[in-house]
Amino acid sequence: MKKILTFIIISFLFCACQQEKEVYYYSEKGDNISQEFELKNGVRNGKARGYFESGKLQSEAYFENGEAEGEFIYYYENGNIEVEGTFKNGVETGTTKHYFENGVLHTEEFRNENGKVFDFKAYRTDGKRDTTFESKRVLFIAKKDTINVGEEYSAEIRLGNRQYNSTKIIIGDPRDKNILRYEFLPRKDSLTSLINVKATKEGENLVEGVALDLLVKNGDIDSVMVIPFRHTFFVK
Repeated sequence: MKKILTFIIISFLFCACQQEKEVYYYSEKGDNISQEFELKNGVRNGKARGYFESGKLQSEAYFENGEAEGEFIYYYENGNIEVEGTFKNGVETGTTKHYFENGVLHTEEFRNENGKVFDFKAYRTDGKRDTTFESKRVLFIAKKDTINVGEEYSAEIRLGNRQYNSTKIIIGDPRDKNILRYEFLPRKDSLTSLINVKATKEGENLVEGVALDLLVKNGDIDSVMVIPFRHTFFVK
């Protein structure tokens, strides 16, 4: 929910259901509602809505016991959907879809039960898949986002918006012209590689390398696209 300049909280009691409301405005004058939440016993429960300063609907979501739950939608001011997805116990899960302002699907993000993006697809404004180099992204699905010095950083690595049927990962300096001669990381399956790196220093730790988007036919590589990446994980 965006664009909160100044807010005022007001509670309304409805005689029929004793349901409270929490309301935010764009200004102290209370002219335009920015957000409103249904409450139960002072906790967010039920529908939540956000509005553009023009008064048009900007977002819709639902809460249970203070946490986002179920479907949520963001709109463009022209009324078309901008984003739609699902929350479970306050965590964004499942498939989240982003749209261009003209209503055409832009991206699909696929999340696991912990909210980690493990795959995505990108599309052009004409509705066809966008599999260009710039649209691809290397995804790290880590067991823990932050680890202690001496622990191992463990993660699955996948190539988002891949074009072909196999992916391999090489760790090393992407600028090294000989990097394709390095060893591949072990794989969980044809699309998922596994990395285990021991953390030796506090703060940001860097992992870099290249992902290979491979078209494999009858055991032979028919086509390949090389995507360099840099990834940081945090050590405390």
